Amino acid sequence: VVFDKTGTLTEGKFGITSVQIADAKYDDSYLVGLASSLEKSSEHPIARSIVERAKEMKAKTFQVSDFKVIKGEGVEGRADGKRVRLVSRKHLEENKIVIPGNIVSDEVGTLVYIIFGNELAGVITLADKVREESYEAISQLRKLGIKCWMLTGDNKKIAEQVSKELKLDGFFAEVLPHEKLEKVKELQSKGE
Repeated sequence: VVFDKTGTLTEGKFGITSVQIADAKYDDSYLVGLASSLEKSSEHPIARSIVERAKEMKAKTFQVSDFKVIKGEGVEGRADGKRVRLVSRKHLEENKIVIPGNIVSDEVGTLVYIIFGNELAGVITLADKVREESYEAISQLRKLGIKCWMLTGDNKKIAEQVSKELKLDGFFAEVLPHEKLEKVKELQSKGE
């Protein structure tokens, strides 16, 4: 059995665990408010968590124009006079955007990188909890001799942590939605 992670093996309820600032002229409230402005119309659990946190902080939000989805990597738009992107680590690497030395990028969690123009402004880290019923479900399936794998768009560290916690047979991390079927076919081609 190949499970999706977010909202299936995990609760799908993210909480912000940290906000790191790359440029001292910004603060947590500004970055979370700006991120919330871009995410307010999304139904994704991460987006909803950012919007909720902005409300809790009473962070100022902004009008967004030129909004678009960057397939499998994030979103972008113009807000507060800036081109703002909320993206994955993969997007940073593909666009050769440098992570300043004051940013810890190996935290366990889902990292949302906030970019103004081509400069990293900050990083929001979110975490999700494993569903209580997942432990028993995986345990029962394994007792029946059924291998259990996980597919996720999340980074390798998170995937590895959830995989270990649930004692899964394996996982695929950083998989874009349109690539998930290919991973199932890859397992099938190995006789699974």
